[in-house]
Amino acid sequence: MANIAPIAFDNNPNDFKDDSLCGCKGLKKCTTDKCSNFFQKTECQSRCACGNRKFSKTRKVFKYAVQMAGDNKGWGLFATKRIEAGEFILAYVGDVITKEEKDRRFEEYKNRGIKHNYMIQAGKYHIDPTFYGNKARFANHCCDPNVIVEKWTMDRAPQGFKALAFVACKPIEEGQEITFNYKFDYNKENAQPCHCDAGNKCNKWIGKAPPKN
Repeated sequence: MANIAPIAFDNNPNDFKDDSLCGCKGLKKCTTDKCSNFFQKTECQSRCACGNRKFSKTRKVFKYAVQMAGDNKGWGLFATKRIEAGEFILAYVGDVITKEEKDRRFEEYKNRGIKHNYMIQAGKYHIDPTFYGNKARFANHCCDPNVIVEKWTMDRAPQGFKALAFVACKPIEEGQEITFNYKFDYNKENAQPCHCDAGNKCNKWIGKAPPKN
């Protein structure tokens, strides 16, 4: 197993990506569209001295915490400080697995009675935080979310893998729940009513609504 912070890889692929230096000459705040790598949602490699290392560098300031979100939603992720629009919040972390392993685990979890597995596609791989992950797994669905999920190319990651970043798409006030749109396809077996309280923007279902007929 190859461990690549903050993602843990289930397999050990040899086809690693080696990105070029960005040319920003060591700017610590190299997180603007002026940086060629940042503009292409590519994290700079470890030899690069600039600040475009959101996934790999240890963060010292955390602006989120897990707490109960209500009887219908269970646990949720909440802001502990104001978060500005466009701000990186945290990465979606878990076991990085192939589609075949995802299908196998899905059946295993189903047979074991595990109703929630939190697996998300990440390029040609999937991230599974069911047993190994971070607090991102507690973020609830909302039809009018305050977070978008950006897909990034990560230094030293397998070809085809995309790291997932929670980025605020609007200001989030202290104490406000941090949410994103799950964008589930409709599945009769696992269809879930939505309790996001987004008013007339709520789809009433998590993801696509069931057919009307």
